[in-house]
Amino acid sequence: MKDNKVVKAGRELPLEESVEAFIDAFVTSGALSAIPVTGTVLGVFKAFRTYKSEKLKAKLKEFLNETSSLQRDEIGTFLLENKKDEDPLLVEHLLELVEQAESTQKAMIIGVLFRRLVRGKITRGQFTDQVRFTNQIFIIDLFHFMHGYHNQAILQDGLGDILTNHRVCKRTMKIAYMDKNFLSQEKVQYIDVSYELTEVGKVFLRSLHEAYKDRINPERQLVD
Repeated sequence: MKDNKVVKAGRELPLEESVEAFIDAFVTSGALSAIPVTGTVLGVFKAFRTYKSEKLKAKLKEFLNETSSLQRDEIGTFLLENKKDEDPLLVEHLLELVEQAESTQKAMIIGVLFRRLVRGKITRGQFTDQVRFTNQIFIIDLFHFMHGYHNQAILQDGLGDILTNHRVCKRTMKIAYMDKNFLSQEKVQYIDVSYELTEVGKVFLRSLHEAYKDRINPERQLVD
């Protein structure tokens, strides 16, 4: 996808030309002409040409900025190897995913997820899961997760429960004891709650850290 038109589309072209570049990046390569889904994709993408939303334009630019480093042959190989019936989100609904993202930040993250998918850093199933996490978790909570995943205090302040609901974290509860006061030897019982990343969460965190690599403390950054 690394041609001037697509790179430029991610920055300054109007919406219609940006969508045209998006279409061109995925369905005009000769290598893709044998894929039955191409006609469907083209039809879906063309339907968006008349949607003159500035919000869509901004989100589309963020997505294109993150995917413009992909080479056309990378996308061609990826699409040729993909089985259409296994995950329709990969092609037909890609632009729809961008349009439905609630913010430009989330559209950018989806662009990073797609780039990681094409380059084999995540699987189709992980892509689907991570798009769902991105859509369903508030962006502020995603930021707290990226920066504070190692901090039990942050996780115990409500964030851990949110992430547990999405299988990103695992919650452990056990009975513990502490001194009733400084001078007394009497103990009081309480429930100690802790959280740890699941394997699903670690893979998602790597994707988020790739998306925001310039803002994450290098010592806390998870990389592939």
